[in-house]
Amino acid sequence: MSGLEGLTVLEVADTLGAAFAVSLLADYGATAIVCEPPEGCDLRRLGPAAIRDTRWKILARSKRSLAADWTHPDQAALIARLLTQADMLVTDIAAPDRAGSPWFAALDAMPEADRPLVVEVFPTGADLPDLWPYAVRPEFAGAASGVMALTGHTGKTPIQAEAPLTDYLAGTLAATKALMALRKARLMNARPATVSTPLHQAVQRMIEWQTPVATAKGRAETRMANNFPMNAGIANMHPTGDGKYVAISAVTQATAMRLMHMVGGPELCADPRFATAEARSGGLADLYARIDAWTGARTTREIIETAASHDVVLGPIYTTDDVLADEQIAARGNIVTVDGVAMPSVTPRLSGMEGFFRNLGPAVGADNETLSSSFPRKRESIVEHRDGGKMDSRGSLSSGSPSARPVGGNDDEMSDRPLLVIELGAVIAGPFAGSLMAELGGTVIKIETPGAGDSLRKMGPTKDGWPLWFGASAREKNCVTLNLKHPDGKALFLRLIEQADVLVENFRPGVLERLGLGWDVLKAANPRLVMLSISGFGQTGPQASRPGFGKIAEGLSGIVNLTGSTGQSPLFVGFSLADASAGLFGVYGVAAALYRRDVLGGSGGRIDLALYEPLMRMLDCQLALHSHAGKPPARSGGNDPYAFGITSSDRPRFVSVGNATGDWYLIAIPDAETDRRLRDQIGAATLEEWGDRLSNADIESVLTGLKLEFTMVFDGLSIARSPYFQARGDVIATEHPGVGSISACGRLDGSRPEPAYRAPGLGEDNDAVFSRLLGLDAAELKRLADEGVI
Repeated sequence: MSGLEGLTVLEVADTLGAAFAVSLLADYGATAIVCEPPEGCDLRRLGPAAIRDTRWKILARSKRSLAADWTHPDQAALIARLLTQADMLVTDIAAPDRAGSPWFAALDAMPEADRPLVVEVFPTGADLPDLWPYAVRPEFAGAASGVMALTGHTGKTPIQAEAPLTDYLAGTLAATKALMALRKARLMNARPATVSTPLHQAVQRMIEWQTPVATAKGRAETRMANNFPMNAGIANMHPTGDGKYVAISAVTQATAMRLMHMVGGPELCADPRFATAEARSGGLADLYARIDAWTGARTTREIIETAASHDVVLGPIYTTDDVLADEQIAARGNIVTVDGVAMPSVTPRLSGMEGFFRNLGPAVGADNETLSSSFPRKRESIVEHRDGGKMDSRGSLSSGSPSARPVGGNDDEMSDRPLLVIELGAVIAGPFAGSLMAELGGTVIKIETPGAGDSLRKMGPTKDGWPLWFGASAREKNCVTLNLKHPDGKALFLRLIEQADVLVENFRPGVLERLGLGWDVLKAANPRLVMLSISGFGQTGPQASRPGFGKIAEGLSGIVNLTGSTGQSPLFVGFSLADASAGLFGVYGVAAALYRRDVLGGSGGRIDLALYEPLMRMLDCQLALHSHAGKPPARSGGNDPYAFGITSSDRPRFVSVGNATGDWYLIAIPDAETDRRLRDQIGAATLEEWGDRLSNADIESVLTGLKLEFTMVFDGLSIARSPYFQARGDVIATEHPGVGSISACGRLDGSRPEPAYRAPGLGEDNDAVFSRLLGLDAAELKRLADEGVI
């Protein structure tokens, strides 16, 4: 068994988030059945007419279609049979909307033991309508997540990328949570609880710093064009002499010095305005002007070649034409063509689980006859754990190796967390993957270099010396130091690997191999190990060794070209989109690998993920649209996440209005009549002038009176204060001894982590981890510390 064959998933949904969750499962071989009405599900009609057919072909690849009038009493027996034989039901029906659903009526009538796992992926507000004062529309998820408030020019209208990133990231998170929940249930011979994911949750969790920073500082970070708020160094977009743009990223002092030497030689490096990170923070505008002048005098090719010779992290802003011509993308097989339709390949790539496509999106009811006569049976699970131990009812091992457990925790905590995760992560992508693994039930040991630590400790704002971002990233991790260049350090690392379930690393390709700790060595030490490797350009291909950071990957993927207004420079999405997306997609790969290993009887494996690949996977229509139109899709400024740059009269317009307090609202304008009512209300003023005269309450009252659908564009502070997000457990208030009152993200399941916010010191958990997991005594720990091993 090479993938998720044997896993049967029913899709009962009309929105992209739920459908994308099923698409990811189908990519790895799950049997995915779209249960739709005779006229087809609404997804077939989503978006501008020009892209609907293409979108469906890609979104529903490898799926089957079973069409019927599901509300008719004659279909009750078929629904019951489907639910009995399926492993998952993925739906966009939130709990308050279940009345009248034949699917949930059938579930309620079934014995609990026979029910499949229910996976809900629904628009923000659908679960708690009494606490959500705005319209429930999937297009509003970006405004609810915080990302829209961070994207755009300072003081100007917030904008959305014209691609369904929020929906697809929510779908990825839902698929991840579902596989982890189903794995645990199979191992414990128990029925899993419903997995719920509102569309805002993934992106809101990815911007993990926004509520701690806002509540600690008393103000929310806002959009800053292409110099996004949490830049720790030099990172921006610059015009080239041939009319294109390049992205530059230099987040450390060493990379900043190399960049400035390339642009202005030793004189620029010695300039006191730019010589240190602290000095640069007050003079970035002048430095960016110098870089603009340098790039503007050269072609894109000249800039890239010069940057490579100086080991400067730099990359072009791609259109789809560039994506199709890129040698690294071609070498890694990121683009596949099925029956003439170009689309992204399976992401992420996992050894022994490469994925395949059975078909393009099927016609309505294409599989009725086949599925009526032969329905896939549910696979019996394999519940044996490593070394012959079997999981007891609490998830701990009754024999064999000790189960992984929170180091220093009590016995009840330890039996609930059987996965041991080692994180060799730095900055964002690896650490975010580690954070997600902790929330999904793993005991995470974060390894840092003695005396140095993760660069994330020094990134972003602080309060009274406490790093606000690091406290969000590291709160549920055991932070240790270990010198992997020292023989004793390597030996201790391999002892940890022998016990580990998962290793997360985001070094440049070749770093672990040069340390003598490459995949072949680690696999020999623990054949059951699942290793997630995230790098700028992946482990293979002609550019594998090239340095890469998130903004470079975003430029390469095509998403930047779909963000902004027509005729203006493109814009980055206002947070570390590529890094955090890679962390999330990487953990989805881990969840699939663990399910294969522990439930389907497979082995471990390695996940090889380039930073740009998750974004390419989510921009699933850009390649096919290019082929259809003969030109690259490009930003239109329409704020429609389903448009891919195509303006169409059959789609709503989305406009923003702000006021003098700096708050903003996103409004859906579905037709000319609605537009007329709004313009009559505004009168001769512009929308901006009208909003500036009103308070939040006034704007909401007027829009409600006009029967317009709208939502607030939430930022870190308004998220922290929202009764809806508080009730869901998306954000929690806490006290920190160094920071004071602060709000932080809740866990993905809505529970409260303890502590909710923690910024452990470098090596703070050394004694607990190395004594408890490896049995080292105090004398040995002192020797290792004295010799610089830990």
